[in-house]
Amino acid sequence: AWTLADGLLFLLLLLATIRNLADLGNMPLSVNEATNALASWLQWQPAGATAPLLPLSPAYLTFTSPFTQLFGSSDAMMRLVPALFGAALVALPWLLRRQLGPVGMLVSSALFLTSPTITAMARTADGSSLALFAALLLAISCIRLYADGDRRWLFSAAAMLGLGLATAPLFYGLLLTGYLGWQLQSRYGLVAEWDRPELNRADWRQAGLTALVVWIAASSMVLWAPGALAAAVTLPGTWLSQFFTGSDIFNWISPILAMGRYEIALLLLGLSAIAWATWSGHPLGGFFTYWFSSALVLILLQGAIVENLLLLVLPGYLLAGMLAQALTELKLSVRLWPFIIAGNVLLFGSFINLSRHLRHILSYPEQTGYQFIALFCFFFFIVVGALLPLLDVELPAVGQYAFFAVLPLLLFYSWGTGWWLGHEAANNPLERWVDLGTDGDIQEIVPTLREIARQAHGDPANLDLFVAHDSPVLSWYLREFASMEQGQGVPNGGQFDVIIAPTELQTSLSAAYIGSDFVLYQQQATVAGEVAGAAWQDILRWWIFRQSRELPVQERLILWVRADLAQ
Repeated sequence: AWTLADGLLFLLLLLATIRNLADLGNMPLSVNEATNALASWLQWQPAGATAPLLPLSPAYLTFTSPFTQLFGSSDAMMRLVPALFGAALVALPWLLRRQLGPVGMLVSSALFLTSPTITAMARTADGSSLALFAALLLAISCIRLYADGDRRWLFSAAAMLGLGLATAPLFYGLLLTGYLGWQLQSRYGLVAEWDRPELNRADWRQAGLTALVVWIAASSMVLWAPGALAAAVTLPGTWLSQFFTGSDIFNWISPILAMGRYEIALLLLGLSAIAWATWSGHPLGGFFTYWFSSALVLILLQGAIVENLLLLVLPGYLLAGMLAQALTELKLSVRLWPFIIAGNVLLFGSFINLSRHLRHILSYPEQTGYQFIALFCFFFFIVVGALLPLLDVELPAVGQYAFFAVLPLLLFYSWGTGWWLGHEAANNPLERWVDLGTDGDIQEIVPTLREIARQAHGDPANLDLFVAHDSPVLSWYLREFASMEQGQGVPNGGQFDVIIAPTELQTSLSAAYIGSDFVLYQQQATVAGEVAGAAWQDILRWWIFRQSRELPVQERLILWVRADLAQ
């Protein structure tokens, strides 16, 4: 029978779907996204049969390509499959409802829903969102297999293993850290070893065959694109090449710094839940703790891979859900509810006042009075918590007060940060999450070229176009111009209607063409090692108010139009 918790989980799933699908095509595709999108589009083109482009994620190709034949090949459509998998991830804790409890299930799902990094991955056209889904369902299947002894969970785990191996390098990190966590808990668990289900060799053979079949199907679009199997084979090598890539200390700990920037809830609730799980000795909590610890070690070994922050998100938020359920089972005292409500009001008020006073501090740093006012607003909340033991409230009730008073504010803050990162800043190089961002100019260039082609030849797709720059982004957005040619140099004469070339080639074209520059890529000007010298006011201004005086480095190209067509 459906319960109230199930209904609330459905609302969370609905919110996740709306968040992931809203305005999917408003941001231009990044370099990696364009590579995957172009590979999916080429699958159905004559050129793709003779010279197919290998995708970065074979599973993404398998799931996305059929949709393009039904709904077209827009930017939004290329992000549809990751968005759906990201929304489905929010509902997966329902499969652990007996282990997590109703409150734990809802808290874990709510944290997945509001996670900024999960939001960003769910709106990115690659296989990372699929990798998160496969890894979490694989872990859940193993837990349910050992808890219930139902052989169906063995085949579910095998299928997710086969799918995950075809998604992205991220899955290999999730697989390794999850396996290490499982082994450490089963060998050195504080309470008891995992129960072992009764499985024979035939079961394992069938599971291995299931994993192999799913891997081949997910890697090759069910053998419709067998060439994509080569891309699946290279994924382990890509993951191994990420070890020891950090060039300096700031680059090395970049994922940890990103956790402080985006996953404040993970930093506060996750670490608190680890302390609780270690103290309580809960077997499932021990597994998640070992998984989290193994992921932390892997992050340090694979420095500079900011995406590895997602290795911590899955076990951390599941642990936070377990902590919430454990606190709820203590049965909240009626006298505690006024304090929890007051704590929520105080925290939200402190958050608003702290933001207001910080803005004043950043504008007028010489006026220190506002700093003390802002700190007073924040510490007043802590004082209320400290008074609870004096009112004959037991220590566990203080933990209940702290957790449930802080949780709404963390969800509110994470939702806003996630919406910003997924909908507004996905290509902003000032964000630590973004390495190289595609500028929005490229989306405006395409309508201009269509209009030139329509006026010159009466067909918006008939344009003699030459591109003197090798870029997956340009290849993706200019794909509709079938006569487009690409090369490194610039052709002589005026045989092409339009030429797109780097800025250094402008002298050889200025005689016969009229040019206008546009931005293709943006990259952060400050390297990671120089962050320490930045003023703390500038860092706070960007982190809190998303305002920066730093100008990103721009890679510009020039759109040259033949002079007679420009008149």
